[in-house]
Amino acid sequence: MIKTYKVKLLPNNKQRTKLFECASVARWAYNFALATQQENYKNGGKFLNDCELRKRLTQLKKQKEYTWLNNYSNNITKQAIKDACIAYKNFFEGRANFPKFKLKKKSKPSFYQDTISTGQKYKNINKTSKIKKLEKRQKRLQKRLSKKYELNKIQMNGGEYRYRKTNNIKKLEFLVLKMRRRLKNIRHNYIHQITTSLVKAKPEYVVMENLNTYGMLKNKRLSKSIQEQLFYEFKRQMEYKCALNDIKFILADTFYPSSKTCSRCGALKNKLSLSERTFICDECGHEIDRDLNASINLKNYGKSIA
Repeated sequence: MIKTYKVKLLPNNKQRTKLFECASVARWAYNFALATQQENYKNGGKFLNDCELRKRLTQLKKQKEYTWLNNYSNNITKQAIKDACIAYKNFFEGRANFPKFKLKKKSKPSFYQDTISTGQKYKNINKTSKIKKLEKRQKRLQKRLSKKYELNKIQMNGGEYRYRKTNNIKKLEFLVLKMRRRLKNIRHNYIHQITTSLVKAKPEYVVMENLNTYGMLKNKRLSKSIQEQLFYEFKRQMEYKCALNDIKFILADTFYPSSKTCSRCGALKNKLSLSERTFICDECGHEIDRDLNASINLKNYGKSIA
């Protein structure tokens, strides 16, 4: 059984203007596809599928006259072109009349959008003041413990040192372990909150990257931060929560270039340093947050598999 959810939006004036702009873009893309099909047919060409028309549109966006199209989602033009191709094909197969161009005054303002992302990011809990205070307290306890060990070491006859574990040392060791456990519980609880909120959104599928953490840990400057992120625990929670809620869980290949690929035109960026937090496409000039760009690419990766 297929369920449909209808949501009524109450946009303000600025939002209403933006929605009408998107509808105009969809109408323009539909007319562009229809005109291209007709011109191609007159010249004796075969039917152009929507993939070919989208490629032509991508080339068109590179021209100065049509750069304004880059300000709108690629999914709007993608679906409009697909609709025009279906209408054109239906006519030749005898299922419908010849498709007409859409007019601003007569056509219904509408557009398709299959990726509605707020660009929401979850904060790194390891950078919060609470975690930093606990880590400082842990370091102080570890330093006290180290000094206690140094004060209670005994040199043996062979020249080797032996450490005498006093009751105070045992108490400090217990406090250090308690602090580590507290930090671990806070991080695990935060991951549970994130994964639960993602699953509650009831997506069709969830895509995650299979990161090469072993290679990432070789970077001495980032190894501690990477360990604190608990990537495996995040993956474990998402995997079993998706299974419990009948959500397809997809693991992208380790070498899939999600960060280096443009989510708009699909062009691959050869070099992308870790310090570049904004992705700028060399082909179409698309500018987007690095992580959001990667998430859109992963969504498309999952869509091709699901």
